[in-house]
Amino acid sequence: MTASNPVARPITGRFVLITMLAFFSVVICANLIMMRFAITTLPGTEVDSAYSASLAYQREILAAKGRS
Repeated sequence: MTASNPVARPITGRFVLITMLAFFSVVICANLIMMRFAITTLPGTEVDSAYSASLAYQREILAAKGRS
């Protein structure tokens, strides 16, 4: 039986550079895809003034409490 000695490859600067570039490329691509989905599916504003809409909602709540 022969014993096999696997030779470990040394980690070089070129390998580290390629690995880091590949990693950050994947992260940036994923972020760009998620940004595109977020922007294209954004429904926009529902009301022109959120403050006046919340005041109207509060009035509806108070009116409903007064009825019960």
